[in-house]
Amino acid sequence: MSKRRRMKALHRACVAYGEANLRKLKGYHIGGVTAVLCRNCFRRLKRTHSTKPRPMSIPPDKLEVVTDALLAEVDLLVTVAESRMRFAQALINRMQREALDPSPDK
Repeated sequence: MSKRRRMKALHRACVAYGEANLRKLKGYHIGGVTAVLCRNCFRRLKRTHSTKPRPMSIPPDKLEVVTDALLAEVDLLVTVAESRMRFAQALINRMQREALDPSPDK
């Protein structure tokens, strides 16, 4: 299956920022689940996750694999939460501006 078809089948937009251009989307694999992210979010998460401790055993034991998946999931959730917080703050700022200067065309 082509990358475009896989992205369409998974989701149509970045879970953090809503980017919908299929050429800009990548799959982020977390413990058997794939989240769709734009390239910027994907790079940010990969960079964040790459700073985590390296495996203690080769190959990693089951506890290390589960821990790694949980840390990756937390990184993803933090990215999504930060994005939503910025969006909510932008909406609050907009409502405050409109309350101070209401326009008649509403």
